[in-house]
Amino acid sequence: TRKEAYLKAIGLGLYRNLRDVSVPIGTELNGDSPDAWLVRDCAGQDLWCVGDVPVETGYSAAVSSQGDRLGRLVVADLEMKLV
Repeated sequence: TRKEAYLKAIGLGLYRNLRDVSVPIGTELNGDSPDAWLVRDCAGQDLWCVGDVPVETGYSAAVSSQGDRLGRLVVADLEMKLV
């Protein structure tokens, strides 16, 4: 999910090889940025980070931003329904 958020943010979606991109898979955060993980991209020139979006158990969501920090993300009135 974190890789997908990054690849969509740079405009490539899943056309890039996922092996070219590295994001932490655990929950350890960067020391410099307490709310985000830095992305490692073998072809990328810029600094990007990803962060998790809190969602219901059983789901995952992430957001990506250029730079070494994410801005404050506020998700309000998010209701998920299966129809």
